[in-house]
Amino acid sequence: MHAIKETLVSSNELFALSIRGDTPIGFACGQYFKSVCYRQLYGEITEMYVSENARRSGCATSLLSFLEAALRARGVKEVKLITGANNEAAIATYTKNDYTRQEYIVLSKKL
Repeated sequence: MHAIKETLVSSNELFALSIRGDTPIGFACGQYFKSVCYRQLYGEITEMYVSENARRSGCATSLLSFLEAALRARGVKEVKLITGANNEAAIATYTKNDYTRQEYIVLSKKL
Protein backbone atom coordinates (compact mmCIF):
# COMPACT_ATOMS: atom_id res chain seq x y z
CA MET A 1 0.00 0.00 0.00
CA HIS A 2 2.89 2.35 0.76
CA ALA A 3 4.26 1.90 -2.79
CA ILE A 4 0.89 2.89 -4.28
CA LYS A 5 0.71 6.00 -2.11
CA GLU A 6 4.29 6.97 -3.04
CA THR A 7 3.50 6.58 -6.75
CA LEU A 8 0.35 8.68 -6.57
CA VAL A 9 1.98 11.44 -4.53
CA SER A 10 5.04 11.75 -6.77
CA SER A 11 3.45 11.43 -10.21
CA ASN A 12 0.68 12.67 -12.45
CA GLU A 13 -1.36 9.54 -11.94
CA LEU A 14 -4.89 9.50 -10.57
CA PHE A 15 -6.75 6.64 -8.92
CA ALA A 16 -10.48 6.27 -8.28
CA LEU A 17 -12.01 3.53 -6.16
CA SER A 18 -15.71 2.69 -6.00
CA ILE A 19 -16.94 1.08 -2.78
CA ARG A 20 -20.35 -0.39 -1.98
CA GLY A 21 -20.76 -0.80 1.76
CA ASP A 22 -17.30 -1.96 2.80
CA THR A 23 -16.53 -3.76 -0.46
CA PRO A 24 -14.51 -2.34 -3.35
CA ILE A 25 -16.51 -2.89 -6.55
CA GLY A 26 -14.44 -1.03 -9.12
CA PHE A 27 -11.46 1.15 -9.83
CA ALA A 28 -10.09 3.36 -12.56
CA CYS A 29 -6.72 4.95 -13.20
CA GLY A 30 -5.80 7.99 -15.22
CA GLN A 31 -2.80 10.13 -15.91
CA TYR A 32 -1.97 13.50 -17.34
CA PHE A 33 1.20 14.94 -18.78
CA LYS A 34 2.61 17.56 -21.06
CA SER A 35 4.67 16.73 -24.10
CA VAL A 36 6.81 18.88 -26.36
CA CYS A 37 4.61 17.50 -29.15
CA TYR A 38 1.37 18.94 -27.77
CA ARG A 39 0.52 22.43 -26.52
CA GLN A 40 -2.00 21.35 -23.89
CA LEU A 41 -1.93 18.77 -21.14
CA TYR A 42 -2.78 15.29 -22.36
CA GLY A 43 -5.09 13.05 -20.34
CA GLU A 44 -5.60 9.32 -20.54
CA ILE A 45 -7.78 6.78 -18.76
CA THR A 46 -5.32 3.91 -18.40
CA GLU A 47 -7.32 1.24 -16.55
CA MET A 48 -10.85 0.56 -15.47
CA TYR A 49 -12.41 -2.48 -13.87
CA VAL A 50 -15.85 -3.05 -12.34
CA SER A 51 -16.65 -6.34 -10.62
CA GLU A 52 -19.11 -8.47 -12.51
CA ASN A 53 -21.84 -8.18 -9.87
CA ALA A 54 -21.62 -4.36 -9.97
CA ARG A 55 -21.78 -3.90 -13.73
CA ARG A 56 -24.67 -1.95 -15.24
CA SER A 57 -25.11 -0.10 -11.94
CA GLY A 58 -23.54 3.21 -12.95
CA CYS A 59 -20.24 2.42 -11.27
CA ALA A 60 -18.16 2.82 -14.46
CA THR A 61 -19.86 6.12 -15.28
CA SER A 62 -19.14 7.39 -11.76
CA LEU A 63 -15.49 6.37 -11.99
CA LEU A 64 -15.13 8.05 -15.39
CA SER A 65 -16.85 11.21 -14.15
CA PHE A 66 -14.59 11.39 -11.12
CA LEU A 67 -11.41 11.02 -13.19
CA GLU A 68 -12.65 13.44 -15.86
CA ALA A 69 -13.36 16.09 -13.19
CA ALA A 70 -9.92 15.56 -11.63
CA LEU A 71 -8.24 15.84 -15.04
CA ARG A 72 -10.30 18.93 -15.95
CA ALA A 73 -9.30 20.55 -12.63
CA ARG A 74 -5.66 20.06 -13.62
CA GLY A 75 -6.16 21.76 -16.99
CA VAL A 76 -6.69 18.76 -19.25
CA LYS A 77 -9.00 19.54 -22.20
CA GLU A 78 -9.13 16.12 -23.90
CA VAL A 79 -9.01 12.57 -22.58
CA LYS A 80 -8.17 9.44 -24.53
CA LEU A 81 -8.33 5.77 -23.70
CA ILE A 82 -7.55 2.44 -25.30
CA THR A 83 -9.67 -0.69 -24.98
CA GLY A 84 -9.83 -3.98 -26.81
CA ALA A 85 -11.43 -3.87 -30.26
CA ASN A 86 -13.73 -6.76 -29.25
CA ASN A 87 -14.55 -5.48 -25.76
CA GLU A 88 -18.08 -4.45 -26.74
CA ALA A 89 -19.26 -3.90 -23.15
CA ALA A 90 -16.46 -1.43 -22.48
CA ILE A 91 -16.96 0.29 -25.84
CA ALA A 92 -20.67 0.67 -25.08
CA THR A 93 -19.87 2.18 -21.68
CA TYR A 94 -17.40 4.66 -23.13
CA THR A 95 -19.61 5.72 -26.03
CA LYS A 96 -22.53 6.16 -23.61
CA ASN A 97 -20.23 8.57 -21.76
CA ASP A 98 -19.54 10.64 -24.91
CA TYR A 99 -16.24 9.07 -25.98
CA THR A 100 -15.98 8.73 -29.73
CA ARG A 101 -14.44 5.78 -31.50
CA GLN A 102 -11.28 6.64 -33.41
CA GLU A 103 -9.64 4.73 -36.21
CA TYR A 104 -6.15 4.41 -34.74
CA ILE A 105 -3.99 1.33 -34.81
CA VAL A 106 -2.07 0.70 -31.61
CA LEU A 107 1.20 -1.15 -31.91
CA SER A 108 3.28 -2.36 -28.97
CA LYS A 109 6.63 -3.98 -28.39
CA LYS A 110 8.06 -5.67 -25.31
CA LEU A 111 11.47 -4.38 -24.34
